Amino acid sequence: MPTKPASAFAIEGAPMAKNTTPSFEEISASLARMGATALASIESIRSRIGSLRTRRSEIEGAPCTAEVLRARAISIVDDALNEFRSSMTGDLLAGPAARFSDNRATNAVRGVPALALMAAVNRDGLVEALVADALSAAASLGGSPVSEGERATLLADVDRDLLGAEVEEESFIRQLEAAGLGASIGRRGGCNPAVVLAYDAELRGFLEGAR
Repeated sequence: MPTKPASAFAIEGAPMAKNTTPSFEEISASLARMGATALASIESIRSRIGSLRTRRSEIEGAPCTAEVLRARAISIVDDALNEFRSSMTGDLLAGPAARFSDNRATNAVRGVPALALMAAVNRDGLVEALVADALSAAASLGGSPVSEGERATLLADVDRDLLGAEVEEESFIRQLEAAGLGASIGRRGGCNPAVVLAYDAELRGFLEGAR
């Protein structure tokens, strides 16, 4: 019995099934769209990393509190005052005539730094002058004053967020490379080598630690 052609078994009047296999051009266009989306996601992560780095620099450069500033000024002035007191000038002036010499006394005074002499003459005034100058400098730095404890806490928070963003970036790139979409995505300049060189399991550990 002769075999009918395949089309003869089709229901009369029903449309023939279309070829659903995508063409090379369609596949290329789809991959291009996926690649563009991937690049946009990478750039978004990198923008966040840049913002976090800027924030870190701001915290590092934020001025200290007025209390810390004053304590530093007092320490500087008192060190200078102690330097003056350790000179031989007082002994020369108070000693017997046999040990006194104008030249020796003058040379001793000349050997004392100017700051030490100023501290000896007007300790409190020198402290206030240094504080006023430092407060003016702090105002020019911008940002709110922070204590060293606050600075350490803020830096730890930023570093945690920064590590999380860098791990997210590297994980995304590796997924794209595995899918054949990351060939054109290079590593960012200044990236964290510990993250880039980490094994996948280590990356997951970094990510858990950053949460």
